[in-house]
Amino acid sequence: ENAVEKLSKVEYSPTVCRQLTRFGKFAAHMRARPSLRQEEVAEREFATRLVSQLTRLSGCLALVLNKDSIDDEVMRRVRQVVLDTSRGHTLSIATHLYKADKEIGLESNTLAVLVGQTEDKIRLLLRFLRAIHVVEFHHPLNKKGGKGRAHWRLTAKMRRLFMDVNGE
Repeated sequence: ENAVEKLSKVEYSPTVCRQLTRFGKFAAHMRARPSLRQEEVAEREFATRLVSQLTRLSGCLALVLNKDSIDDEVMRRVRQVVLDTSRGHTLSIATHLYKADKEIGLESNTLAVLVGQTEDKIRLLLRFLRAIHVVEFHHPLNKKGGKGRAHWRLTAKMRRLFMDVNGE
């Protein structure tokens, strides 16, 4: 009862609300998994549910840390929870693509080696991630000016979410 009363008094600045929304969108994309058993529409979790959970978590953390508002320390811990719940091949692929040249990206065989999976599994996952708008593929120009092999890169929206989560 005391926690419910105190939770309503925790202050959320507009900046914190935007950051929690970005965290929720990021987690929704990173936690999405393709179904291996049946043909389904490629979907990800609803970010609104995750934003609600992260908002409650940040409020509870603020209370536990004896704070009246959400500060950098609380947000650092929430960010770590977002990254911890986003673990897996999707986060690994996104991290490698984030670190790669944003215009060129990486080939699927390079990603397979970096992630430690077979190229067939990585291709399936990349197609799924493309369907939910995490990655896109393109053909960069080769040294002779023609089209090169297909490369994968993060979408502009996903790159911005990744930057927000990394605090850049």
